[in-house]
Amino acid sequence: MKKLYILTSLLIALAVSANAQPKFGVPTAFQKTINDLLSKIPINIAGNSIKLSFEGDTWRGQLNGQDLLAGVFKIDEGPDGAIITIKQSFLYADTGKKVPITGKPIAAWVDTPGPELFFEYKKGPPMSILPTSQEAATAAIAAIAAIKSGAAAAPAAAAPKTQTAAPSATAAAPTQTSAAATPALPAAQAATAQPSDHDTLVMVSGVTIDADIQEITPTQIKYKSPGYTGLYIVNKKDVLSINHKSGVVEVINTPENIANKPRLDPSKLYVGFSLEPSGFISGGPSVTLEFSKGTFNSSVHASFPTLALNSTASGFGFGAGAGLSYYWSGPIGGFFVGGVIEWNMFPYPYTVYNPYAKYNTASDTFVGDNVTEDTFSHSFILALQGGYRFVLKNGFYFRTGIAAGMTFSTFFPSAFYYKPDIATGYLF
Repeated sequence: MKKLYILTSLLIALAVSANAQPKFGVPTAFQKTINDLLSKIPINIAGNSIKLSFEGDTWRGQLNGQDLLAGVFKIDEGPDGAIITIKQSFLYADTGKKVPITGKPIAAWVDTPGPELFFEYKKGPPMSILPTSQEAATAAIAAIAAIKSGAAAAPAAAAPKTQTAAPSATAAAPTQTSAAATPALPAAQAATAQPSDHDTLVMVSGVTIDADIQEITPTQIKYKSPGYTGLYIVNKKDVLSINHKSGVVEVINTPENIANKPRLDPSKLYVGFSLEPSGFISGGPSVTLEFSKGTFNSSVHASFPTLALNSTASGFGFGAGAGLSYYWSGPIGGFFVGGVIEWNMFPYPYTVYNPYAKYNTASDTFVGDNVTEDTFSHSFILALQGGYRFVLKNGFYFRTGIAAGMTFSTFFPSAFYYKPDIATGYLF
């Protein structure tokens, strides 16, 4: 009976998954173009990455790499672009049922009808894909149908200009479009292009932003999105050029400069936190809070010397220190050289001869003996440090190097000090 119950539960689970399973297929050439374009548009909501792709007869939406939504879609393709109508049909969720063998809930695709969304795709250059309203989509689809039926005397645009939303109001900053087809700009400071009714920001990431430029400072560009009152700010280091509505193209960064530009802005103060586990080998692991700006890097750290493999302490100890170094910044990181000072304290066993260690009652005398006692050792470290810090674009970094110097103790004689430095951290 129990086996029958288990088998029935598994069949129910399979049936739920099978009935609601979207039929993903292989993307067509047109879908690959759309998917490639969508992959270049950063869609981010509260730190969560959203990805949309078209696969066969089904579209798929993922949250941080995990399936979330899926559904069917329709493409009305015209001579200059297309209208894409997508409808939510499935939700990837916990069904609430549990597998008796594992006791874990079943996560499966569930039939979940949802609203229709409309997007306008333009072939460009530059190519773009933007959300649009149902009214605009309906009119564009009718225009495409008229062109295909021969009712239109001349080819028209695939769709009228869409209504866009403010960049911070939706998942995908709808005024941002791909600039994959935009040629690299020359190293000149300004060029000319066709006049437009708005300015355009061409970003380093390959995205373009429709904008009305308000102010350009040495480090920032402030703009408004057409049709909205909010003021938006981007860093100049993230912008390739500004295509002014007058037709003037102002080059902010060239691709060559972008490739060789340090990932750390020398004018910005970075606060970092790192963990250094390599101290288990010698000197003890540590945690570090550091402050970086330009060529100088300062830090404070807490260390735990008694956790090192070569420690002879009899109990737990701790230390604190500070460092200052000079930093040569490069495109992917940089070398650093500086100094560090540290104080630490830990218990240490030592043996002394005590002439009164034992009392002999028969002779009424004391007998001497060696006695082991604990004392707290205080050490001061002065060392030079150096190495290389490799910085990723997302702020994470890896540091490798070494510190070497002298240690001065209240209990031990002065000695040579060294500590490997292999750490990972994050710069805010």
